[in-house]
Amino acid sequence: MKSNLFVFLRNKSVLTIFFGVLLILALVNVFLPQAMATATDMLLSEVRISPAVTSPNLQDNPSFETWTSSTLDEPWFDANDDSIVDVGEYCDYDSSGTRTTYSQALFSTGSLSILPLGSTCGTFTEETTDPYVDTSAIKMATGASELQTITNVVGSQMSVSTSTEYTVSFYAKGESGSEKIYLTIYLKDGSAVEYNWNFTSGAFDAYSEIPSIDQSNLFTLTTSWARYTYTFTSDKTGSMALSFSSGTDGALLGRADTTNMTIYLDAAQVEAASAATTFMSADTASATFLELYNPTDSAIDIDNYMVQYRKASDAWAEFGAVTTTTNVPSGGFYLIKASGGDQTLTDETAFDVAYNASSGNMAFRVCTNSADCASTVIDTLGLASSPSYEGVAFDLSSWDTSMSFERKAYSASTVVTMSSGGGDVIAGNGYDSDVNTDDFVLRTTPDPQSLASSVEVYVAPVSTTTSSAGNQKAAQDYYDELIRQQEELLQEPDLPEVNEVPAIDETPGETEIDQTVPETDIEKIVPVVESTVPILPTEKNIISEALSLKNVVLLISRLPFGSDWDSVHFLSYGLNGLQDGYTQRDRVGLLNDYYNTNHDLPRNESDWVNIVRMADGLIPNEKVVESERRAIEQFVRIYKRSVDFSNKSDEKFVHMLAYGLRVQDRDLQQEQKTLTLYVSVFERLPDSSYHWSVLRAMAYSDVQ
Repeated sequence: MKSNLFVFLRNKSVLTIFFGVLLILALVNVFLPQAMATATDMLLSEVRISPAVTSPNLQDNPSFETWTSSTLDEPWFDANDDSIVDVGEYCDYDSSGTRTTYSQALFSTGSLSILPLGSTCGTFTEETTDPYVDTSAIKMATGASELQTITNVVGSQMSVSTSTEYTVSFYAKGESGSEKIYLTIYLKDGSAVEYNWNFTSGAFDAYSEIPSIDQSNLFTLTTSWARYTYTFTSDKTGSMALSFSSGTDGALLGRADTTNMTIYLDAAQVEAASAATTFMSADTASATFLELYNPTDSAIDIDNYMVQYRKASDAWAEFGAVTTTTNVPSGGFYLIKASGGDQTLTDETAFDVAYNASSGNMAFRVCTNSADCASTVIDTLGLASSPSYEGVAFDLSSWDTSMSFERKAYSASTVVTMSSGGGDVIAGNGYDSDVNTDDFVLRTTPDPQSLASSVEVYVAPVSTTTSSAGNQKAAQDYYDELIRQQEELLQEPDLPEVNEVPAIDETPGETEIDQTVPETDIEKIVPVVESTVPILPTEKNIISEALSLKNVVLLISRLPFGSDWDSVHFLSYGLNGLQDGYTQRDRVGLLNDYYNTNHDLPRNESDWVNIVRMADGLIPNEKVVESERRAIEQFVRIYKRSVDFSNKSDEKFVHMLAYGLRVQDRDLQQEQKTLTLYVSVFERLPDSSYHWSVLRAMAYSDVQ
């Protein structure tokens, strides 16, 4: 709903309305404070909650890894039950009827044995080209009229108990589709009596070599990996073994033909559960960690500091405490981790239990006095519906335990800019507006850092006043309303032409970002000064200033104030000393690169001279060490070697990227060629001014 002021102005002339909008924007600019989120003590900078998980899998070596080559006697099947190896009862008998030995690939641990049920053997080999999980699977290939079985050997069988429900699951696929695999379950009780599971009656029966086939244990495969399951309740206690059979023997496995079969088997799991859970080949160790960051300009001794956690509304518990003199340098980190780090989590088991009972509704806080934590809290992070948080708790709807919560470097930082290759990746974690959901991003690739890690110098954004995050939001909301009102005004059919609007120092506006101003408007701009400062025209271009204002607001995340308006004028009208041919889009790129390097807008003539030097491909008069360090990191990432500053090309790359330097004559073919290399390194196209600077540095530095 429009304010009364706007309703009143609507009844006046369009020109009066426009002046009213400008006046209100000026008042907002003067009276609404601008936010600057900074901290004066240690901050929670990155947190990952990933408790240890015990695998429910009873199957030994379930993903069929660790193969080795062994020499074995030919396996055989006692067809006539005389306990004698007769000719025709083993795989590849020779003309003399002698049982020989042969090499067969087996597992070095958790072995499975092979049992041929036909006149000749098929082959079992390690499949490494396309396993379902990890690096190996079983490939079973049988000849015509062959049936072959693989089963658990003694020592890798599983203990089961009576009246307990178990679920067997495995992944399989066929070479051509429609192949069948036959599951059998064997058990030997405490008296060494053997049994087969009867899939029809649902009980263990007396042992037989080939139990009757039931549709519940005969699975038809496709050419893609798929999971197959069977659930049963054991009526006996003992050692259980699984058996998987493939191949064909007439109609034994439901196939009318006797052609060769090739199937693949992987990821077997047996668990005491009513349904199959996520496959796990082994227990998973805890990956939980909590990282602290020093955003101040001096070292902090964190002796006696404590980090606590709480589950939902339960009492706070100790996550980790520092008990000795520990100086964290400016821009440095301190890491508490389940294993490793600067210290280990105080009680991992208790923490894991709390997490599993909390559904993620947890909170963390850091305090400066472990004896009185509640009264000395300096930072808090709350998740989901935890009752402890700052501003608004962080939402968990997109989170899982493989991710981490990382504090931003600046208000405009994103998960892209904070991740590897991003513009803020080494800018620290110093943004603190006291609103958890605004201060953190969700990382898919956690990056815990410790005292031994490189420092990341945080440079606080420049602001004329301080304010709460609430005031910042109020200013932004007011600005959005003004822009919406102005859009309506600009659509009025009787809006005055641009050259009819008298000159006003501060003109708001709204249009599409990076849209180039029409040449007809640019021609009306007449510079009135000749120093290296943004041009002030004798006639205003309202459309140009509207576009420029929006770009500046997006860059600094607040309304322009004081000398901020010089940047609006620069984007709108240019800069004395700037080479001809620079469009408004080009100027937006220059300003973005300057801001990324200096973390502030240009404030004086010296700063604007550096803008001109950037455009001319010259390094600024004052070096920015942190920007050069960031450029060096990108150099190492791209070229896989250190920078040689005696090499002019290496030095040129660092300077071009660190300061966003331009070239006088662009070579579009060279840039297109370089784009291929860029994508091979970063696996995406450039999507920010910083990454376009990376591309330019690669294209024009001639690094070999």
